Amino acid sequence: MHDSLKSGKALLLFAMVFFLATGLPAQVSVLTQSNHPDRTAWNNQEIILNTSNVNVSNFGKLFALDVDGYIYAQPLYVANLPIGSTTRNVVYVATENNSVYAFDADDPSVPALWHVSLNGPGTPVDSNDICAAAGQAPYCADLIPQVGITATPVIDPSSKTMYVVAETKAGSYHFKLHALDITTGTERPGAPVEIASPSGMSPAFDQLPQLNRPGLLLLNGRVYTAFGSNGDFMVWHGWIFGYDTTTLQRVAVLDLSPNSGYQPGGGIWQGGKGLVSDGTYIYVATSNGSSTDCSGGNDYSSSFLKLDQNLNVVDWYAPNNQTYLNSNPGNVDIGAGGPVLLPTNPPELAGGGKDGILRVMDVGNPPPKMGGCNATANQNLQNFQATKVYDQGMIFGGPALWTSPSNGTVLYLWGPGDVIKGWKLAGTTFQTVPIMQGTIMNQESEDTLAALSISSNASQAGSGIVWASRFLSLPSGGNSKVAPGVLTAFDADDLGHELWDSEQNSSRDAVNEYAKFVPPTVANGKVYLASWVGPNVLGQNSGQVLVYGLLSSVKQIFSLSGSPTVVTVTPGQSAKYSIAVNPSGGFKGTVKLSCSALPTGAQCQFASNSLAAGSSTTLNITTQAPATALLPPAPGKRGLNPLYGLWLPPFGLALAGVCLGSRRRKLMFALFSAILLVLFLSSCGGGGSSSPPPPTGGTPAGSYSVIVTGTSTGGSQQFTTLTLNVQ
Repeated sequence: MHDSLKSGKALLLFAMVFFLATGLPAQVSVLTQSNHPDRTAWNNQEIILNTSNVNVSNFGKLFALDVDGYIYAQPLYVANLPIGSTTRNVVYVATENNSVYAFDADDPSVPALWHVSLNGPGTPVDSNDICAAAGQAPYCADLIPQVGITATPVIDPSSKTMYVVAETKAGSYHFKLHALDITTGTERPGAPVEIASPSGMSPAFDQLPQLNRPGLLLLNGRVYTAFGSNGDFMVWHGWIFGYDTTTLQRVAVLDLSPNSGYQPGGGIWQGGKGLVSDGTYIYVATSNGSSTDCSGGNDYSSSFLKLDQNLNVVDWYAPNNQTYLNSNPGNVDIGAGGPVLLPTNPPELAGGGKDGILRVMDVGNPPPKMGGCNATANQNLQNFQATKVYDQGMIFGGPALWTSPSNGTVLYLWGPGDVIKGWKLAGTTFQTVPIMQGTIMNQESEDTLAALSISSNASQAGSGIVWASRFLSLPSGGNSKVAPGVLTAFDADDLGHELWDSEQNSSRDAVNEYAKFVPPTVANGKVYLASWVGPNVLGQNSGQVLVYGLLSSVKQIFSLSGSPTVVTVTPGQSAKYSIAVNPSGGFKGTVKLSCSALPTGAQCQFASNSLAAGSSTTLNITTQAPATALLPPAPGKRGLNPLYGLWLPPFGLALAGVCLGSRRRKLMFALFSAILLVLFLSSCGGGGSSSPPPPTGGTPAGSYSVIVTGTSTGGSQQFTTLTLNVQ
């Protein structure tokens, strides 16, 4: 795509690719953080969930998917993916233990489709390593108890590849870019690659103090990943790296504070919000530190930047209080919140930081239009206080956006110690008085901004829902909080109308611990919410993806069981088992039973091979006895041997002829008589003895695993295995 392409066309092109990747118009995929490169967090193809059916009677937790570490990356979702021999909807989860999982997004009875560890060789990084290196141990609190995969990966649907960055410790510290086949989890050729600055570049990229927090960006055959500080320890810089998606060769790199030497500056973390793009340019917000952009330099701390695909700075805006934003203590930087693109013409960018101010910039016109730097007056389009002031109203992550049928384009934000609010876009700026707001007060602390997603069926009335994930309650102590979360759904046209929350029926729907800054993923009638489990202690922390949806959509399933599981018989005997159909999820169908993997000569028979849910039947497996052989007489017993007896008639005729002949014939008669006598005695078993031959045929001795298959009327199958020992 050429730089001259209008950003509106670029957005349209991306939307077309996005829709085609899903296979069906009604099936949406979530391939990147906050749904799209514009980072609006809006799924506009949700045709199942709406403001009428999302309530405590109809909507709730369906199941949970277990993973091996805390989750900081947003779950991703691919619809209608051929994987193995089946087409499935698949949800992908990455953990700080450097694991990536693929799960069937609809059926909890299916084990993980695949699970890979990206540690080798090495381990995730202990969060205290950087504190110890900075002489501050054990103070680390931002990201605990280990650092592995933090940034949300990105999926390329055309090549079926997931790009993901993992941090490991193997003697030294490493960031590596992996490229995984989303159907198998295997690495693509050439992957992984070490993320490093070019040889001779000063300062060099130092892995330990850096944190890979913003979601990855896929743009025109390149994947971009960005870095900021890990807890503001040691010396960090704002780094962006670009890699060719085919060769995985580094094609672009940018240090946003290259002249600061050993002074930190310009980190990019955005509360996990992904790098923003309109299909042509890249937009980022930088954090506090050394800054010279207002004096003609190229150290860009506390600024909004517009970059081309080679990571050259095209345009920028620094607030006129940049010195205050960069100051210590406080670090009231604007890089804490990630910006979003607005659907204006020309396009605009809106974002906020720790001071709670939303800033709007023109990014569609030739530069310099974003605002540049002016020490006495801001030259961007708009600035207004969206939530409480620092240090009570910090914006971490960023807002969400929906085009409402009654209110037009609305920007939503739920700040700390505040209620959720929505601002109407009027022309090129927002009305600074919220057009609507809620009544529920959020927890007040430095990292309690609610993570938002929006679902709707386009701009159809009654379909818009704002989904908010946040802390339910808080313990004392910094931003290392591990505390219960809550998921809430609001009518997007009336924030005073809470549709549902996970505490209304907590025994069924409760969230575990809140996963910081991770927005819910809404796709095809379900909501996938990252959560934490267990204390912030290495080896004891884990995670879950909680899956919410319409209770009527629970997949009705069943299982089979056999009792006893092991039976021992001799050939010719029967083994008896009881087979039961155990329903779950409201299954009420009929199941047809069959056997397979039987040993030679064995047969199975069910008292009834068609069972209703919750019932049982008897299975008999009959083995085959050996065949009886023709046995010789036992020693000392007489009897006719049929084989020898066949010779008696010919010899009888010969004897008759001899008796009628000459003297010579009479001599022959005597000889034949002797032979006949021997044969006769042999045929009668005259005193001979022999061992009986062994039995032949029958079910061979051995231990066999017999498979019982249950097939429901809907076509789903379940299995149970029984052991048959034949002696």
